[in-house]
Amino acid sequence: MMVRSDPKETQRNSRLKATLANSQRFTEDQEEYVRTVLSRLEEGALPRKTAQKTFRSLENLGDELLNPLKVLATLQKNIPERLLLAHYVEQGSAISGKREVILSMYLGGG
Repeated sequence: MMVRSDPKETQRNSRLKATLANSQRFTEDQEEYVRTVLSRLEEGALPRKTAQKTFRSLENLGDELLNPLKVLATLQKNIPERLLLAHYVEQGSAISGKREVILSMYLGGG
């Protein structure tokens, strides 16, 4: 696969990484989503029009670009989930299924 090396796109990816790297508010699923998006952008695996539309939407955020949750919402709005799915060759033996979160609470006698 040929990786695009557009300097402007590389700069945008770096800014996007910097904005999202400092967020402590993401859930595990959101962090995985961000890692996947950044990986696909670096690989050049997203269609050029999708990447351009996404970056245009991010630029329109203005000062909100510093808010990682706004950036995440913009990414989710502009990048279809099907473009982030791994190709069957890449999957190997990876198991992707429903995640369960078990919440427990210590109950003291009293």
